Amino acid sequence: MTTPKWLELIETISGMGVRAVGLSGGEPLLREDFWKIASHARTRGLLVGLVTNGLLIGERDIELIKRYGVDVQISLDGSKPKYHNLIRNCDSCFEKVLEQLVKLKENEIPFTVAAVATAETYHDLPALLRLAESLGAKSFRVQPFFPSGRGMAHRERLDLTPETTRYVSRFLLEAAKKSPIEVGGFYFQFILEENPSTITQPCEDGSCSAGTGFAGITHDGYVYPCSHIWAISEDNVLDKPLTEIWANSRLFNFFRSLKRVDTSPICQACGYYSKCKGGCKAMNILDGDLSEKDYHCWLR
Repeated sequence: MTTPKWLELIETISGMGVRAVGLSGGEPLLREDFWKIASHARTRGLLVGLVTNGLLIGERDIELIKRYGVDVQISLDGSKPKYHNLIRNCDSCFEKVLEQLVKLKENEIPFTVAAVATAETYHDLPALLRLAESLGAKSFRVQPFFPSGRGMAHRERLDLTPETTRYVSRFLLEAAKKSPIEVGGFYFQFILEENPSTITQPCEDGSCSAGTGFAGITHDGYVYPCSHIWAISEDNVLDKPLTEIWANSRLFNFFRSLKRVDTSPICQACGYYSKCKGGCKAMNILDGDLSEKDYHCWLR
């Protein structure tokens, strides 16, 4: 989409009550108009997040990050080159990212280190957290591997099992108590809390944040309720206003309509349902059965 169209969308979403926008990709800094879009969002009172591989952050970018108070998240998928470079298909990316993170620290720019946990890297997370701490990160985030795009061809090799999912969840839960930086949660982490308040809470709602607290727009204008299901989006802002899509999209309203009865009997009977809602809907769609149990759950 053109720069004027993105600026028009910023105007629209600021009028819809949106509080924050994440500018990601792909690699968002490949767009020459990135800072025109980001600065426009800031002037409209929106919080702006930059999700980047870090390689293209130059001196001007550092200046503008500081000027506009942009929240920066850098992808780093391992504490050693062999982990990060394998995923990035780049022999020197690990060292280059570290150089950029040092530069951010020297310029007193807060940043988050974000990683994807796979079957080949989950055991490296403790070392990666220590690296993030030493680099001066403000926070550490880990996301589960989601087999979209080319990831589907490597799913059997890279996907986490219920047991490894539990390992990562417990590690992050314990790390959050000890680490000097903020450590985010993971999959089904609430099950491992010492006093899980969710277990007694009744809940008939089966919807997640898709289409309720989140929406995304692709580079070519398609609007989706969840970043993991962008490929099945059918509405486009080049054809109709975003406000109309938000209110009337069949896909958005389908996600909003989900109830407890739309999940598996095992999930319906689980005391953690009010927190989990039956797991990741996008993962279940990927597996061909929306009402199935999320296979990452070790209670299932």
